[in-house]
Amino acid sequence: MASKSIDSWENSAYSKVLGLPPTTLSKSNIEISLIDLLENISSSQNSHSFSFLFDSWKNASQISTNLKGPRAAAVEPTAKAQRIQSIDFLSKLLLSYAGLSLQDDSLFSGNSSAIFISLITSDPSSVAPWFLQLVSHFHNDGLDDILSNTFKTLNQKILSINNLLDPNLWQYIKAFEFLSENQTAAQTITQIPWFSKGLSREIQTSSLLGPLFSISTFPDEDNGGVKSYFEGLESRSKSDKISAMNGIQNSVNLLQSAQFRILNSIARASKQAREALLKWAASAIFSNTKRTGFQADPLASVSDGFADNLAMAFLNLSLPFSNDPQLLKTTKVDIIYWPSLRIISGKLDSIQTTNDNEQPTNSDIIKTTWSQLTRLCASTEEALEWDKSLLKANESQINEPGFISDCFFLTSLAINIGPLATMSKFQQSGKSFNELQEYIDRMETSQNSNNPQFGGTAMLERFKNHLNMLKWKRLAMQSNVMDPRRLLLLLNFSRFTLSTLLDLHFFASSPEANLTENQLSSNLISQKENAWKCFPEYLLEDQLTLIIFVARYAPDALMSPELSPIQPGISLLSDLVVSISIAVLSKSELVRNPHLKSKLVDVLHSITYSPPEDDSDYVDTNYSVSVAASSNTNPLSFNNLSTKRFSVHPLIAQFISSLNTNVSNHLPNSSKLALLKKRYPSDNLVMVLLKLYVEIEHTGASSAFYDKFSVRYHIARILRSLWEQPQSQHLKMTYLFFNSDSSITHIVDQFVSRMVSDTTYLLDESLSKLVTIKNLEQSIKSPPPENENNDQENSQDNQQELASAERQASSYITLAHETVHMLSFLTRLVPTPFRSDSIILRLASMLNYNLGLLAGPKCSNLKVSNMYERFHFEPKILLSELLAVYVHLGFPKSVYMDQSEINNEQEFLKSIKNNPPLGKNQNISGVSIEDANETDEIKEKNFIEALAQDQRSWNKKVFKSSLALCTKYNLKHPKSIELLNNIINKVEKAIRIANEQDSLLGFGTGGANDSSNMNEVDIPEEYLDPIMYTLMEDPCLLPTSQTIVDYKTIKGYLLTDPRDPFNRKPLDINDVVRVPELKAEIQEFKRSKLEKYK
Repeated sequence: MASKSIDSWENSAYSKVLGLPPTTLSKSNIEISLIDLLENISSSQNSHSFSFLFDSWKNASQISTNLKGPRAAAVEPTAKAQRIQSIDFLSKLLLSYAGLSLQDDSLFSGNSSAIFISLITSDPSSVAPWFLQLVSHFHNDGLDDILSNTFKTLNQKILSINNLLDPNLWQYIKAFEFLSENQTAAQTITQIPWFSKGLSREIQTSSLLGPLFSISTFPDEDNGGVKSYFEGLESRSKSDKISAMNGIQNSVNLLQSAQFRILNSIARASKQAREALLKWAASAIFSNTKRTGFQADPLASVSDGFADNLAMAFLNLSLPFSNDPQLLKTTKVDIIYWPSLRIISGKLDSIQTTNDNEQPTNSDIIKTTWSQLTRLCASTEEALEWDKSLLKANESQINEPGFISDCFFLTSLAINIGPLATMSKFQQSGKSFNELQEYIDRMETSQNSNNPQFGGTAMLERFKNHLNMLKWKRLAMQSNVMDPRRLLLLLNFSRFTLSTLLDLHFFASSPEANLTENQLSSNLISQKENAWKCFPEYLLEDQLTLIIFVARYAPDALMSPELSPIQPGISLLSDLVVSISIAVLSKSELVRNPHLKSKLVDVLHSITYSPPEDDSDYVDTNYSVSVAASSNTNPLSFNNLSTKRFSVHPLIAQFISSLNTNVSNHLPNSSKLALLKKRYPSDNLVMVLLKLYVEIEHTGASSAFYDKFSVRYHIARILRSLWEQPQSQHLKMTYLFFNSDSSITHIVDQFVSRMVSDTTYLLDESLSKLVTIKNLEQSIKSPPPENENNDQENSQDNQQELASAERQASSYITLAHETVHMLSFLTRLVPTPFRSDSIILRLASMLNYNLGLLAGPKCSNLKVSNMYERFHFEPKILLSELLAVYVHLGFPKSVYMDQSEINNEQEFLKSIKNNPPLGKNQNISGVSIEDANETDEIKEKNFIEALAQDQRSWNKKVFKSSLALCTKYNLKHPKSIELLNNIINKVEKAIRIANEQDSLLGFGTGGANDSSNMNEVDIPEEYLDPIMYTLMEDPCLLPTSQTIVDYKTIKGYLLTDPRDPFNRKPLDINDVVRVPELKAEIQEFKRSKLEKYK
């Protein structure tokens, strides 16, 4: 009776589950009946076998739930157990056939994976328990085939839509996330053979995660949705543009959040799944590093969207360790051993499959690409040898780097090929847009003037259409690149990265430093510098590139509280950027690439920037009057020097102010910050910048001669910003730099020499370009009478030459103004180094020559139309600051300073002595101005004599003319005019004395350089300097050529060219040998000659 009851119940229940009329269904025949039913459904057009199986499973599950609930309370327990067993048997059978149809898409109705995906998107809550049972049932028994077919279909649908603005795409993104949420499924996903398939461009279409990450809102990377969204938006209001960009940014953030959750699920599924995920990411990154190269083929690498999405996902994975105010987890990154243990060992290289029937092959793209990266200060061979030695040494004792290390390095590389590459494209798009706009403007001008060079209306229209295309593409790029949330993620990771690099730098450069759990073996500890030298330079350069970009395009992002956390937190700019600048520039031998050093300067310049047009700190110059005379358009008033024409971002003032904060005030519990400040005190920033000013002379690049001026200009602007601060520690450090001990005297001498050389070249180029511009403008305005064809050709050539001269003049004049200001400022602060015997003659000659150009009879040749508006050329300020140098070097400070300035100077010097900047405890030369007067008087006499010796450029009339201009335009205080008049008298007197003495010595009335009197010279040849042909004062022997020259001559020469002038061999000033016997002979000869004619 009981058996009949269960048979009857099975027949009824099975019929209800399958939606059939009651027949004779039972556990024994249900599978055959199910197969027949599925075959019948397969031949029908109205239903699908997979839908039937899923709906039937739901029916069965409902019955099972009822049996296990209160509804079946009255059923006898044995009967209930039998019924549950029967219905569960059917559920498993339905689940098995559903799984089989997903394993083989040709079974029954076919294309079951598409139906499965549609069920996920339409009713995920119902599918969830079914999928859970499916995973459990097929785990280790075909689950990988089920997921493989499902993801193939899902990826096809994603690629076919490829439009983030299409609502249908979001259904498939959610389906992707649904499938990866289950831990077992997430682990199985990584076991699918094609999970990591493909390299370079192929990986975004062939790998399992590729299509998901290829979804993009960058222009030309979707199926037209971005174009439709942005096209025409450029003509709308600013608020409409912002609203539209916010909309697209929100969509991208939702997409990237989903992508992160998917990767996070896979990473957390198991160690094996995490390793497979890392290999996929490594393959995607390392096989696409060429996309950052110059003129890279966009079709040979992954798209901007793929690279950007991957970077954002890994940035989110990095947040648990990177988003820490105190940056205490940097030690978790094994920055020394990771490359050797994970890359050189080949553990990150993935197994690649091409076609399903081919054997998989091992790819070494990761190892190869890493080995080819440029190193901080080592060759490729040296770096590879270092990595191999790390891998070999004590291999058994080394702990395997963890996920934090993997995530850190892969994130940094993903940023390199993703966000930073798109930022570069965004900047380039701006340049292209501006160039095309200028070209269109010129075409329209030519059209209006009936110029035969005009290309025609059709061409103009094409260019305008192209310009409109560039507008919407730039808006689309801006929406991605300038998203504040995106920038904050990047900057936050950059903060962590800089801290990690500083740890590495300290480890490599300090004998006692320790960094990670994996200690260097005893045979490698002596080579610990290699840990820094052999490290790829991209990690440092990328942080600098990012900060420069954000400072210029989105400075608000740099003011986020997360980047400047309250102490004991560590600030990105004031703590880390300053520290890395000091670290790199203080030990320049640890960084080979001059471009990297100049980029550090670019960063500092970006966050200390002030417009040159608003400068009001000119030395010994009545600024407001001089500017008003220079340009009628300048709105500065006479009584308000603080008026600014340009607003400067608050970030600038905030950063500069932080640099003048007393570092001893740091909280005692800020251990890492205190250690950072101890290792790299911000007071040293000035010294490393002044040192770089010297070192940047030789970069090895073909454009090095011109590049150095740009770097030095930025250094000068940075220092100007730092010096302007009240009670500036940096002004004190500048004083110490020029009055320090003998260990850096050669650097000071080189600095002064470089500055004099730069001033000479830049002023000469600036003023000569103005003369060229004036001549060309006159030629264009009044062309010579020639035939019509020649007129057109000459006019076109002149226009092109004029445009080139204008560009060069603008650049040179900007550089010249800043260099002259720095020269004037420093000769007032620290005049002694500029009076050096090896420098003084060149400096005097430069001053006299340029004074002749600015105030001589040909000064009118410099006057071109709209000088200030076009070139920011202010000749009166140049003249005034050059004359200030005469005063600073020609008199002791006590002469040209008033009493209040003397008192301030004394307080300044006392503050240095009593409270020296951090890490500086030394004797300060010249603490008393009065005590220094005697020395100053001797030195200023040398300057006067140097002016007198330069008889080729010294001109009394020109000097008086320059003073007349200063008086006419009220450029200088009457006291300065009086002192400059005294200089004229002193120089003229010195000339008379020098001529008389030269005549007595036998040089003739024209002096030692008068070639017309050479026959009358009776001075022994060996007493004359072979370079200057003057009587030597301190003869010395050059060991490289065995030539004897005057010491001050060779010292000055070697400051500009470190080679023996007679055979071009390398020569150091410390190697020359003084010849005291010859010096005594010359002194005796000179004494006897002068005695003879007394």
